[in-house]
Amino acid sequence: MVNVIGIGAHDDLEQARDFAESGGLSTVRLLWAQGIEAWQAFGVASQPAWAVLTREGEFVEGAFGVPGAEQILNLLSEI
Repeated sequence: MVNVIGIGAHDDLEQARDFAESGGLSTVRLLWAQGIEAWQAFGVASQPAWAVLTREGEFVEGAFGVPGAEQILNLLSEI
């Protein structure tokens, strides 16, 4: 099973919900962090950014920008 989670931090919760709805991200679980600690934990300095983690929470790979679907699927097949 693969979970996709969005972490919001810089806007308020309502803006994050509006963004997810307007962007067609209904399958993404949105986690809200009041502050930037979650971003800092993954080295995120700007949007968009992404990271792939194992089920145990170990960092596999991540970068700034939008990843291609093939890139993500390849990473997921390796873990």
